[in-house]
Parts: sequence; C-alpha cells; structure tokens
Amino acid sequence: MFGYGIDYFTIQIVEWGGTQTMDPSFAIFGNYGERWMELEMDVPSSTLSFQILFVGSVGNSKSTSEIGLDDITLKNGKCQAKATEPPVPWAANCDFESTSDPFCGYTNYGLNEYDWVVHSGSTSSSNTGPPGDHTTGNATGHYAYVETSIPHRPKERTIMRSPILNSRNQDICIRFYYHAHGKDVGSLSVVGDLEDSYDAITPFSISGDQGNIWNPANVYLPASFTFIHNFRIEFSTEKLMDGFEGDVAIDDILFLQQPCDGYPSESECTFEEGLFGCGYSDDPTAEYQWEWFDILAVEEPPLNTISTSYMYAKALIPSPGQTAEFYSAIYDLNGRTHCLTFDVVLTSDNTQQLLIQAQEMETETRHDIGSLTGDIDGSWFTLGWPIQGDLLNSPFQLVFKAVYGSSTDGVIALDNVFFSEHLDVCKENAVPPTKVPIKSTSLSTDTTISRHPKTRSKPKVSMIVGVTMAVVIAVAVIIGVLMFLKYRSSTGSLIVGNKNERLDAKPFSMDSSDTGRELNSNPQMVNRGTDQGLQA
Repeated sequence: MFGYGIDYFTIQIVEWGGTQTMDPSFAIFGNYGERWMELEMDVPSSTLSFQILFVGSVGNSKSTSEIGLDDITLKNGKCQAKATEPPVPWAANCDFESTSDPFCGYTNYGLNEYDWVVHSGSTSSSNTGPPGDHTTGNATGHYAYVETSIPHRPKERTIMRSPILNSRNQDICIRFYYHAHGKDVGSLSVVGDLEDSYDAITPFSISGDQGNIWNPANVYLPASFTFIHNFRIEFSTEKLMDGFEGDVAIDDILFLQQPCDGYPSESECTFEEGLFGCGYSDDPTAEYQWEWFDILAVEEPPLNTISTSYMYAKALIPSPGQTAEFYSAIYDLNGRTHCLTFDVVLTSDNTQQLLIQAQEMETETRHDIGSLTGDIDGSWFTLGWPIQGDLLNSPFQLVFKAVYGSSTDGVIALDNVFFSEHLDVCKENAVPPTKVPIKSTSLSTDTTISRHPKTRSKPKVSMIVGVTMAVVIAVAVIIGVLMFLKYRSSTGSLIVGNKNERLDAKPFSMDSSDTGRELNSNPQMVNRGTDQGLQA
C-alpha cells in the first residue's frame, strides 16, 4: 500500500448470493511505504458457502497510489501469532489514565537531567501547577508534568518522546491541553523529529505564565514535512528562571488525521453580555426571537426571580407550535465525548418545549441532543447531556429551539451554558431534583419533564382571595403614585438606569463590593428550587 492517495484495503466475508455489509471484516488504511506486509485474519466457521472479497480503493489519485496483493493462503484452524513487525501507527493518543501503561508508550529522553512524571492532584511546589487533571477536572485524574524544584536547574531541558509514528503522507493535527502557571514558568515546545534524517520542526512553543487554567493547543504537522517518513513527537520544556514556581503539565493528547481547523472544543456562556458576548447569534429575519434579560437594565423581568442576565422566550400572543432559535459559536468535538450543561427554567405552560440540537456547518444536518417539555415550577435547574465523540465529524453549532405553547404566560429561560470534556458534570446534573416528576431517571436524548396539573381552590375561596388581592394592589398603586409625585417635586428629575453590558459576577452570586448595580434591598432569588437572600 504505497502512494499519496491510498484509501482503504478491506476484506469482506459474504455468504453465497449475499451482499457486502457496511463494516468489513478487516480494514487497513493509508500509505505504509514501499514494502510488503504479511497480514492475517481469522475467518469465522460457517455451515454455509461463502466468498472472500478483497477490496482495494486508491482514493483520489490513481496515478500516485498502488495496492498490491500476493500469496493468499487459506488454512484450517485459527491464525498463529507471528513475531512480525506491526504497521507503524500514525497516532499516539494519551490521557495518562492507564494503570498498565500510564505514559501510553511515551518515554523520557535518555539524556534528560530530570524527567516528566505522571501525577494526580496538585504538584508539590506552592503557587504553581494544576490542582487537578484536565480529563476528569478533579484531583483523581492524572497528567504528565515537569517539576521546577531542585534538582531541576536553569537552562536544563526535559524531553518526553512519542513512539515512532508514520502519518502515511497525511496532514496531522495534534491537540492537547497544557497548564503553565507560576512566576517562574519556562518554556514548552512541541517538536516534530524525522527518524531517518536530521530534519525537525517546532510548530508550537510558549513561555511564561499562561494562567491557572488548562489551555488548549492545536499543533499542525503537515504531510509536506513527514511525507512517508517515520517520525516522533517531542514535548520539551526548559527551565529559564532560578525560582521554583513554574511547573508545566500536559494532558489529553489527541492525534487527528486532518489539518487543524482552529475551532475550540470547550466554551462557557453566562449571557452577561448578551448573545454576542459569547459569539452566539440568532436569525434576525425570523418572526419569533429569544429575548435577553439584562439584570442591570431597568426593565420588567419575565420571571419572579432575581438572577444574573439570561436568555428567555415568551410569547406575546398565543403561538402554539411557533419556534424561536439561537445558535452557539462554532465548536468541534475532535473525536471526544463532551458534556453540555445549562441552567434552565420552564414555567406556566405545560405545552411549551425546549429542543437542543447540534447542526453541522457544512451540511446543515441537525442531530438531536435533548429536549424538555412542560412546566418545571419556575425554579432554576441545572441539567446536562453527553454528546458522543462520534456523533459529529465536522465543526458544528449548538441550536437552542423554543417551541411556544398555547399560553402567553409560558416562559423558557436559559443561563450558564457550559460545553466541556468534563463528563462528571453531566453525571451530577443528569436529571432535575426528585420533586419534579420525570419520565425517565436516566440521561438520554429525550428527557421529558412535566408537572401534574395543579389542584384548584373552591370557587368561593378563589373569589375571596381575588377580591382581597385586588384591594391590596389598588392601595399599593395609590401609595406609589403619591410617593412618586412627592419625589419628583423635590428632585425635578428622574434617574433612569441604562443597559450595562460588562461582565457580571459568577452566576447565582453577587459581590456586595461590586458597584454599579442598583437592586432592591434583600431581594429573593430562586436558585435550583432554594430561596436565597442576596444583599445588594
């Protein structure tokens, strides 16, 4: 299998008179160089007659691709394992979680003065290093890191090398996460080193403090460099300072046989700056729109709760079946399963619905992620859905689609949309609290939430309560008007608050030292079903 455009060589076992299946019994892909390889596979026993089909595909370049086949042998019994050299892999993925091989075949360079180590939890140095790994997001997971403390000295390099790889003359994108925090952080570089020559490239390098977070990196290794040569990837650090606050860590290394597209795989949106502050968008030509409630603006809130800013959908007229949509920024799963979580309210209409979908950018094909239906009592709930890594093979947008019900009282509200690889968050928020009747207690793509019909008071009691409330409201309005007139006569002007689109505090919390907010004293906010008093 040699050449630029090699595609698949597959073997199909087909019953006599049958047709080929979608998934072959054996498959090998790509350019393996100008050499013969001896391969074996077991043919399952059968009482029926069958054919063995050898299928070769040269891909998009017939003149530069050849697949050869020779010396076919069919014998009774299973294949005997032979000590033949396996094909060189093109990927070296690693999340450092394996108990049998934590380094996933990576090795420390023999001339290192100090080595990379696999670790969990925080590092031994103060004011540096991650508190936990990236894979799990907590202290139980593992990552690889380089310690800056003694005996590590300035100007020393520490190199971790991948197994021997071969890209089969294909572009490669290497994606990983790195943590480089502390005032004495040195440098981190990724080097591509050809095995049979002295050629090397350094497509990625950073130095200095990068913040106390896991940062994503995309490293492009073009086919024009690797061609059909074997190569290694090296993660190299250099200590530049005398101090000890500069540990460097990496995690979740992933190889993709494609160019790097640059789309992020993680994001968060709290809507403190509306849709556009997160790179989100809507369709301005659509008849129905989601609305943005800004906590810092003088406007009537759609919910009887005080929260941070959020998006909401509310019908002005009965609009059963009509929809409103908004879209996230463009993301890419990069072959990994992700978790989507958000805070949500559905209230006052048992017929309204929220649909969550993923739309591929190239084909505009939509995939259902989850759905919510009905009334969940006006409380904020945090819910989560996993998005499988093989669901989408190209960049996409998340779609939040509100389907209006038959009432103008219904409200659907969304806040704090988080999209990440931390699957434990999905497990924690798979279903709403047990006080809300649900159709299924397992996380699925169709989690339906509904409430039992509310019991109504007897007519006479309802009439008495209604009259009493009307009287109370009328008295309150009269008092309010009198106070307004008195205030206006003394000041001569009114102060009107304007929208403030700067980033607010952490969702569901407010800092008393944060000036610029004018809230009623001791407001009440319903946070996931619990009343919490907040001081303005």
